[in-house]
Amino acid sequence: VLSLAISLIAAAEAFSPAGHPSLKPSLSASKQLPNAISRPFSLRETRATTISMQVQRVGTPCPASWQEGTEIILGGTFQTGELVVVDGTFCEIVKKVSFPPWSQDWEVNDGSETKTLPASKIGCATPAAMQSLESAGTAIFGGGGTGFFGGLFGGGNKNSQNAKLVNQVIPQQWKQGVDYTPAAGLKVGDIVVIMRTDRTLRFAQVVAGAGTGIWDLVVENDAQGAPAQSKREREAVMFTPANLE
Repeated sequence: VLSLAISLIAAAEAFSPAGHPSLKPSLSASKQLPNAISRPFSLRETRATTISMQVQRVGTPCPASWQEGTEIILGGTFQTGELVVVDGTFCEIVKKVSFPPWSQDWEVNDGSETKTLPASKIGCATPAAMQSLESAGTAIFGGGGTGFFGGLFGGGNKNSQNAKLVNQVIPQQWKQGVDYTPAAGLKVGDIVVIMRTDRTLRFAQVVAGAGTGIWDLVVENDAQGAPAQSKREREAVMFTPANLE
């Protein structure tokens, strides 16, 4: 009987069809599915990010002429440290929100704070747009002698002289309602007075409109007089100096 049992076990093992196709789909089989579906267009191919771009741009407004769907492509996936555009301002990707697992939210930093946004609200500039921005060089952001920003920050006109006031604390003897009044009818190039995080009143300069009653300001310049830090502020909380002569 024992001999018969051993023989039956051996026969069963020999019959086990190692090469038989399994009803359970195998991983290797799934990897060999026909490549019939074309690879989807990757937004990553439209992006241009370098360390120099990131350092110079984070927290600064992008050109007001840039349009979503043309110079700015919204949505997709991102990489930590990538330069992106949020509400007209260059920001940096901090990380992807990991919970819940299906989350499409990302943490972004605009140079002053980190916030969480859905991918659909985050955009990337196309390589052509960034190349155009970079090729303009100091004429746009660096205080050069040509172009609008060059004249605003690097020329000899009144605006460039006023730009030297940026980040300076207003005179101690100034009084609200006399030396500075609520802002109204602002335009690009104007010098304004705003309350900073340290509770001091300092000068800033309007560089772009960001919607009804909202403006992009330069609040700090570097040693060469080029914008180093920007801030988006509501006109309702800004003041206009009565006299800068």
